Amino acid sequence: MRRNILIICLLVLVSCAVIDVNAQSKKKTKEKVFENVVEKADKWGIGEKIPGWSLIKAKASGKKTLMGLSLGYGNLSLTDFSGMDNKFDGGTQWSIRLKVIFYRNKQFSIHTGIGYESNIFKFNDVYFTKNSSPLISDEKMVARYITVPLQLKYKLAKSFSVHAGLIGGLNFNTSHTGEKFLWDANGIDYTARKEYKDFNPFKLDAQAGITLYHITFYFKYGLLDTFSSDSDFSAHAMSWGISLGI
Repeated sequence: MRRNILIICLLVLVSCAVIDVNAQSKKKTKEKVFENVVEKADKWGIGEKIPGWSLIKAKASGKKTLMGLSLGYGNLSLTDFSGMDNKFDGGTQWSIRLKVIFYRNKQFSIHTGIGYESNIFKFNDVYFTKNSSPLISDEKMVARYITVPLQLKYKLAKSFSVHAGLIGGLNFNTSHTGEKFLWDANGIDYTARKEYKDFNPFKLDAQAGITLYHITFYFKYGLLDTFSSDSDFSAHAMSWGISLGI
């Protein structure tokens, strides 16, 4: 009985796969016929007499402009770290971006837009003073950026593509940007906050990744020092994670 059920399920899966392949084949055939008709009409000078011919040619070649939204989350690390004897304890990065996509053809596209990115750095065993008393604490720093990407994407298959490019960013301070200290004294947990303004005001990341359907796996490396020349720290940020395109 169980064997028969497995055979039936396998036959259903195979049938669905065959139907999908046939549907995709018919769609590609229609697209190819459309491209050939447009190509010949343009070659013979007939297309110029048709209203909206430039848009028809763009559609046939795959040229178009789209907009979208992407949400990203990843792990954050620091490389070439130097400065105080603070112990870096990892970090996280999340972002939201409004995308503008320029399709040059059906395989190649240019991606840009504007976005927001938050980088959270965590440290252990940080020495600082509170009311003239030395304390050991955990510390969290937060850097926020307005970002503008410029990336090139190439489609290798229907739902699979690769991309590479740069992401520029401008750091800005808010009331929540800065350092957060946590420590324990006599069994009581304490929290202290202060502004931190020694981040580099600019960032420039190199990014590469792969996209499967609407899910992107990426790797980024900071080309500029994360901290300013006035800071006690010096490091380049590195991150890897996942983003979802809408």
